Amino acid sequence: MMKNIIHYLKLLSWKYFPFLRPAQFKIGGKLKISFQTKIFLGSNSIIDISGNADFTKSQIYLEQSILKAHDISICNSEIKLYDTSFFVTERAQINYCLFNISESSVKGEENFRIIAYNLRVDKSKIQVGSYFCILRSNEQLGIINLDHVHLKGGNNTRIQADINAVKAELVFGSNSFVNKGSKISCMNSIEIGDYVMISYDCDIIDNNSHPLNYLGRRKEIDDGFPNGTKKSENFEILSAPIIIKNDVWIGMKCLILKGVVISERSIVAANTKVNKSIESDTIYYGSRSKKLVYD
Repeated sequence: MMKNIIHYLKLLSWKYFPFLRPAQFKIGGKLKISFQTKIFLGSNSIIDISGNADFTKSQIYLEQSILKAHDISICNSEIKLYDTSFFVTERAQINYCLFNISESSVKGEENFRIIAYNLRVDKSKIQVGSYFCILRSNEQLGIINLDHVHLKGGNNTRIQADINAVKAELVFGSNSFVNKGSKISCMNSIEIGDYVMISYDCDIIDNNSHPLNYLGRRKEIDDGFPNGTKKSENFEILSAPIIIKNDVWIGMKCLILKGVVISERSIVAANTKVNKSIESDTIYYGSRSKKLVYD
């Protein structure tokens, strides 16, 4: 009877835990793995978990990569790491996600959470603080594309926006949130400060998206845009940094364009386009503004 049990466990480990040497799978503490989970460790790869680990209905692929965590829950997700280091500290959660990360590094502090996102990262660096959450609450996955990007995040910040960034720097301060339906497009630099509130369906765009030269736009179409073809690098796409400083409140359905600074404690009214900088302690609506007076 015992031989049959051992043989069955060997079959399970062969089916669900393929290893290509040299590879390491280290667990210290409690480990829970569902039968629907598959783990593939390619050459020079390590999974190193200290504390509790819960792998449920997920697939994890590592090739020349490191996944290191202290307490982690991975549920209903597919994670592919290529030449990547992924470090998270206590009580990390990765649920209902698709990850494809190559030649990058990811580091999150305690209670780092990514829920319901399709995350595609190439040659980038992500470094965020405690209780930094990237999550969606509906059935449709959010999308984050990072290509040659440095993303830095503070503590206790919640992001529900779609993000597309190329050769850029993204900074999110502490105690801020960007609500669902919003989109961030970054080809230069976008900095969001502390205690910033950004409402539903806002667009923050630090670039023109397409060349001003019509020949550049023609080439994009001839090369297959928008069906996945990379945009031509022979034509310049104008961009300029966006800075949203501390304690700013941006109402729903606003459009924030390249090169603007929204200064401390300002408010942008709903449905407003911002194409010029805003002074501190100002409420901005349409093309008009007035100073805020506090009691």
